[in-house]
Amino acid sequence: MDPSSQSSEAGVISFGPFVLDCPRALLTRDGVAVPLRPKTFALLCTLTADAGRVVGKQKLLAAAWPGLVVTDDSLSQCVNELRAALGDRDHNLIKTVSRRGYRFDAPLQASAADGRVPAAPAAPAPAWPPPRRARWLGATVAAGLAIAALAAFIQLRDAQAPAASAARRSIAVLPLADFSDERRAYFADSVTEELVTELAGLPGILVVGSKSAAVSAGPQGDLRKLGRDLNVRYALTGNLRRNGGAVQINAQFAATDSGEVLWSERFHYPSGAEWAWQRDIARRIAQTLQLKLADAQAVARGHRQAEAIDAVMQGQHIMRTSTAPADVLRARGHFEAALALDADSVGALCGLAQTYVAQLRGLWSDDREGHLQRAERAVDKALALDSGSPMALYTRGHVLAMRGRLEEALRSYEKVVALRPGDSWAHTRIGLTKLDLGRPSEVAAHVAEAKRLNPFEPTLSAFGHLIAGSAEFHLQRDDDAYEHMRQSAALNGNNPAPWLYMAALDGLRDRPEAATRNLEQARRLRPNLTVGALKQASRLADAGPNRAGRERFYVGLIKAGMAE
Repeated sequence: MDPSSQSSEAGVISFGPFVLDCPRALLTRDGVAVPLRPKTFALLCTLTADAGRVVGKQKLLAAAWPGLVVTDDSLSQCVNELRAALGDRDHNLIKTVSRRGYRFDAPLQASAADGRVPAAPAAPAPAWPPPRRARWLGATVAAGLAIAALAAFIQLRDAQAPAASAARRSIAVLPLADFSDERRAYFADSVTEELVTELAGLPGILVVGSKSAAVSAGPQGDLRKLGRDLNVRYALTGNLRRNGGAVQINAQFAATDSGEVLWSERFHYPSGAEWAWQRDIARRIAQTLQLKLADAQAVARGHRQAEAIDAVMQGQHIMRTSTAPADVLRARGHFEAALALDADSVGALCGLAQTYVAQLRGLWSDDREGHLQRAERAVDKALALDSGSPMALYTRGHVLAMRGRLEEALRSYEKVVALRPGDSWAHTRIGLTKLDLGRPSEVAAHVAEAKRLNPFEPTLSAFGHLIAGSAEFHLQRDDDAYEHMRQSAALNGNNPAPWLYMAALDGLRDRPEAATRNLEQARRLRPNLTVGALKQASRLADAGPNRAGRERFYVGLIKAGMAE
């Protein structure tokens, strides 16, 4: 009898450390349930029923989406989720057969109906998965060790390593995969960013943001490559599932040099009032690395209503991923909704303030004083609620800078970096503030540090090139300035500033055709923009130490054809 017919009759099969019970819709690994979406579970049952044979795409689509018409992309995504759940990063278990379908390529064994794997046969069990993956998966046994043993192990590794302490205690956070039946695009992203923020507050920890980590690790989640590219020692990976107000997070903490899993754990939160993944996972990592958590970081959020937390997450997600005017207003709506439910939400207050600043920076509002006052009220209340909040200090820096209180703004950003050394955005803002203070030669070092910490986040990279290009413009290194602006525009097409700088440089260098093209790109984003409007919006900067460079900028724009 072949393995597939065995599995069909028994209804319960095992392969490697997994037990699959299709009738009960249950997959376990070493006795622990593995969460799968219903569609992904149906896919697994269909593949294992024909183990060793190619299963066509149409059959898989019919099994996972009965009666519905969906694209091959949906099937590919479902297969990727299944591979992630099974740890099949090298596709040794689920093979892709070009233009035909997929093949489940592992020996199956009949298993007891109660979900327990039967006793090992006399002959050696097949290797799981094939030998080149055995080392990585064998390391998952370490996840069951006691905290003390793990901490001692890591301490020994660190003591033997020649790198500095900050490099030894560096973590990259990969985006959490969302296995919820009803996915919300912002939710997994927001939870991931909250984890980044909380981990960055641990003493002596350097944290790399999720977008850069995802680009480096690639679609296969290559932790060794991630460690080499970003020079980080550890990685946090995982997935989440949301059902109404309940959230379950499966997290793994691994060493990037070997892929060794140092611990893995499931965190379950029955309702929104009990969501505490930031502290729970950060505490687990702190214990593993023998770090002491500061009491001041213990921010209790359990009392907040789930709807308020959810609204903050949606607003923050929009602000992180979009710079369009309409999206800023949409984010503001979420923050206002959160404050209606929880008037003491620091995250919502800071988010609200940032929307007002974003409108002023983007020249999307003529109500400068009104917007600044609203932003000030929000950030002042946030700091009154939590004077040590890095988010509130960061937002306060924005408001102070808009008021022209640049030295105070610089100190506020520097406090953020003191609390969170790995905050790449704060490093970039320090560079911008030093530029506004008339210290353009100091900007490049701060932009370079931000890029080192978070090299693959497009929005941050675009902002960094804009600041670096502005500094080069004021230093009259025009070719370098132009290249920075070109890269900034390529990374973020919604910001008119790099197009304006390129138009001004073209005007100054007597390149009328290029000047016209770049000016048209800026006008596409801000149709009624004039030199006078720019001067009105930038009157504080124009009166500062960079006034000669600012005047040169306006002369270039007039030569490029912008109306005065």
